[in-house]
Amino acid sequence: MSDADAAGTPAIDIDGLSVRYSFREQLALADVSLRIEAGERVLLLGPSGGGKSTLALCLNGLVPKSIAAAVVGAVRVRGRDVRDGSVPELAGDIAYVFQDVDSQLCALTVEDEIAFALENRCVAPVEIDRRLDAALEQAGLPVEFRRRRTQTLSGGEKQKVLLAAALAQDAAITVFDEVTSQLDPAATAATYAAVARLAGGGRERTLLFIDHKLEHLLPLIDRVLLLDAEGRLIAAEPPTTLFHERYALAAEAGVWCPPAAELFQALRGAGVALAERPLTLAEAADALERAAGRQPVWRTAIRDGLRRWSAVRRAPPRTDEGRPLLRLDSIGFAPRGGPAILADLSLTLQGGEILGLVGRNGAGKSTLGQIMSGLLAPTRGERRMLGDAAGRPMRFVFQNPEHQFVGATVRAELAASLPKDGQEQVEALLCEAGLWPLRDAHPYELSQGQKRRLSVLAVVAAGATPLLVLDEPSYGLDARATGQLQALIAGQRRADRAIVVISHDLDLVAALCDRVAVLERGRLVRCDRADTVLGDGRFLAAMGLAMPAAYRLQGWLDALAA
Repeated sequence: MSDADAAGTPAIDIDGLSVRYSFREQLALADVSLRIEAGERVLLLGPSGGGKSTLALCLNGLVPKSIAAAVVGAVRVRGRDVRDGSVPELAGDIAYVFQDVDSQLCALTVEDEIAFALENRCVAPVEIDRRLDAALEQAGLPVEFRRRRTQTLSGGEKQKVLLAAALAQDAAITVFDEVTSQLDPAATAATYAAVARLAGGGRERTLLFIDHKLEHLLPLIDRVLLLDAEGRLIAAEPPTTLFHERYALAAEAGVWCPPAAELFQALRGAGVALAERPLTLAEAADALERAAGRQPVWRTAIRDGLRRWSAVRRAPPRTDEGRPLLRLDSIGFAPRGGPAILADLSLTLQGGEILGLVGRNGAGKSTLGQIMSGLLAPTRGERRMLGDAAGRPMRFVFQNPEHQFVGATVRAELAASLPKDGQEQVEALLCEAGLWPLRDAHPYELSQGQKRRLSVLAVVAAGATPLLVLDEPSYGLDARATGQLQALIAGQRRADRAIVVISHDLDLVAALCDRVAVLERGRLVRCDRADTVLGDGRFLAAMGLAMPAAYRLQGWLDALAA
């Protein structure tokens, strides 16, 4: 055991850390001091652009040794000052899963990607082989994935591979930066189950999470560190304390709060004095059951409050049918020399509707979205634009924002999308999206959440189109930005336009969509009204999906109303 493992030595000790990037006037982190004990499991929470990833990158010296920045203050990892070690030396203590998967992948095949760090540490080949298979299993990938080429993977599959690469390192500290942002609900649950096994594996592993998905994560967490938009640490509390006793502080910061805490906050505001402090909706249902049993007079208030809470999270059922705009007839798609991704798929999009396109990772959602928008041609079947939509341009928001940026600045990126008579809107649109202070920054210099906001805004602002397809539009966004995004998408509804939202965020799908189409292994297995599909828990579970929060307590609510 090294000196760094001595009793009382924290895993991470930060004192007065301030960071300013060379390309930015404002601080990314402002006088942050914190201590994370060995074996502690910590969630770092904050709004998009609030410095979360910057703090993580300071832990092994990537900031400022690889990414130029002015840094003040001290960072110690397992007792060693980060300034005294090189990035390769410090990497031995910390394994990372970065937020931007494409910036981390460096090998041609999955097995080479997972083995890369182990080979650099001279781990024996037999041990590398053992760890590789174990890590694939922990990340929910079959052993056959060893031979897959990394450029053929979907965004979610890439995240699973990088998770496996981090788990294989068996490091004392592991940083998970938005590790489930592109994963389906089943894969998200499996990921955190694997992390829970890692945490309980007998070693004093320290885990630092940066994430917006809280339902499966919070049961693992000992403490939440909350940053504000200026990169200041404003709270360090156990989850129950932060999300209940200090709920207003978290909500004001614009971060995601667990739906159970939001629900109980709403019920308390309606006069239901609930003492319980649930962090998951399952815990909330049990607490409401007990409360209704103890205080029958509360039954009506709980029922009405729960109905109001659920209603604002669901798109109202659509009562009219628009004119058909796009028809897909028995389409299939297979890349040259590769296996089929889509097969025998038929679907019609109607004007005025918002369609949710959901399914597991690798089900073919992004491929279908690109065929809908005309970016890919089907290799079988027919895609037809109908009526006035024929010949007009379609628009697509890519899953990776960087795939569509063309401007040298944020301002130029938006201006390039606007028609000549709309250039005066640039300032107003950027202000509304909270991006005006970054107008002169290069789009690549933004945080992932800020990149996502810019990419959606640029496409939406481009003007009239009969079809708008958005691939994972809420990826990397905090609660406030997601609310703005939802309003922006809803505001694009037109009688002569269809909107397709491809997303693993079923809460966003529930709030926006009239219909939901479900893909499974490249086939359309169901397409129906959103409330019919999203309220069918058994079907969603079979598809590797989870009911949105607005539907999760519906069965309990129906029983309460009986």
